[in-house]
Amino acid sequence: MARRAVQRSCSHHRVVALLALPGWRAGRSFLGSLPKGYREGAVGVGLFGLGGSSDLGWHQVFGVETGIDALLSPTHLLLFAGGLLILTNPLRARWSSGPLGTADRWLATGSAILAAALASFALIYTSAFAMPRPVETFIRLPKDHPAHEATELPVVAGLASYLVTTVVLVVPLLFLLQHRSLPVGGVTLLTAALAGLSVAVADFSTVATVSAVGAVGGGLLADLLVARTALTSQWWTLPATGAIVVLVVWSGQLVGLALAAGLGWPVELWSGVVLLSAAMAGILGLLGETSRVTGTGQFPA
Repeated sequence: MARRAVQRSCSHHRVVALLALPGWRAGRSFLGSLPKGYREGAVGVGLFGLGGSSDLGWHQVFGVETGIDALLSPTHLLLFAGGLLILTNPLRARWSSGPLGTADRWLATGSAILAAALASFALIYTSAFAMPRPVETFIRLPKDHPAHEATELPVVAGLASYLVTTVVLVVPLLFLLQHRSLPVGGVTLLTAALAGLSVAVADFSTVATVSAVGAVGGGLLADLLVARTALTSQWWTLPATGAIVVLVVWSGQLVGLALAAGLGWPVELWSGVVLLSAAMAGILGLLGETSRVTGTGQFPA
């Protein structure tokens, strides 16, 4: 992995150098010579190269990671950070170029989806798509029972996975909505990318696959609903859109789980986690409202 990362970093360096060459020859600084939106990408190339080269030494000293430790290795985290900055180059470039056409919206959406997929991979151990916990039987034990905490740990992990995956799903969606960059079908594509990646990591197990299909079905419904709310520019647009998307996507996933294996969680848990995730998405949408132009009621162009 480290050698491949170094090779890719060299390729990225060549691309960045070519982009900066005209301005560099004109006497501008290296970063100042890069097109708008690509300066952060140049930093990403540096981080990616640093992570790849230092990963070789890390393996020599500490050995090669074989499990979840591979996703938390400091050198691998550098690779992830650099990769995110590189993948979002087109997104930043399109936002800084003024009003977006249809092709620009799809390019920005594709960049956001790739970045979300990378984040999803880095956090795959917390993915609600890869770990469909609601199919597991929840055993109720009294609080003073010695095994009380042990029986609740899988549920706690499941609840946390929904909240983390909600953030990975909603944050890029809200950014695209803020900048009027979300094309029709964008929610479905984003959901399919995150669910499909997790299902592939789970070796396409029947339960995970059927639940992913249900989530993508929820994404289709969300696209129809978002097409209406996204046309407005009221203060509630982002919170309502985020909450609606999460509500229907997780509901669709749970329907898939129920059809594939049945739900082992009681109604309080599976309904509660959907509503809690939707509430979190709404809160993220409210936070996104702070970046609107003050007093105009309009989203940034």
